[in-house]
Amino acid sequence: MTNMAGHMTNSVGLSAISELFASETLVAVLGRFAAQPERSFYQRELSRLTGSSLYLVQRELARLTRMGLIVRTPRGKHVEYVVDATHPAWPPLRDLMLRTVALAATLREAMSPLAERIALAWVFGSVARGTDTSDSDIDLMVIGDLSLRTLASLELPGPETLGRHLNIVTYTPAGLRDRATDDHFVTQVLASPRIWIIGSDDELAAMVAGRPAQATPPDE
Repeated sequence: MTNMAGHMTNSVGLSAISELFASETLVAVLGRFAAQPERSFYQRELSRLTGSSLYLVQRELARLTRMGLIVRTPRGKHVEYVVDATHPAWPPLRDLMLRTVALAATLREAMSPLAERIALAWVFGSVARGTDTSDSDIDLMVIGDLSLRTLASLELPGPETLGRHLNIVTYTPAGLRDRATDDHFVTQVLASPRIWIIGSDDELAAMVAGRPAQATPPDE
């Protein structure tokens, strides 16, 4: 039997998550830190990357600094901001950001033109496990009736958006099913944590078992 322990993620975007926080700017800033937790940012850089005004970015950075989540370090005439990864709230907060704004929603939107040809898509590897570093790629598994060349036709986000390079692996549903029990790489991926982009654990289990599955309904 194939072990398929993983994590399920709903299709939640910035506007929905921002309802849990003070503002969309706060969510966008947190998303940037979540995507590159080892990197320092400047205020104007975050303003450009998030599309928020400098004033709003400064306000949210001050809020996060007071909370102890972000460390403020003067560098000459500039000030750098970096995550305090030892803060007890950071691991679950980063996990939430990665599964929504920082990663999942960005990839889901980019892949939407080929949504009818993609049965399942999820992030695996060190990013999904939470053991990634600034040099880690984002490993993306795509299951469907398409090739790497077809995926390359999409304007998938790169380092400028995600802070990482994408490493994409593709299989057809039949190809995944054939490899699910005796291919070392596939069995390892199926047994590892997942950040869902398209699909769910139930749909993956049904595909591997060769039975039909009810698609995950979109959020209303």
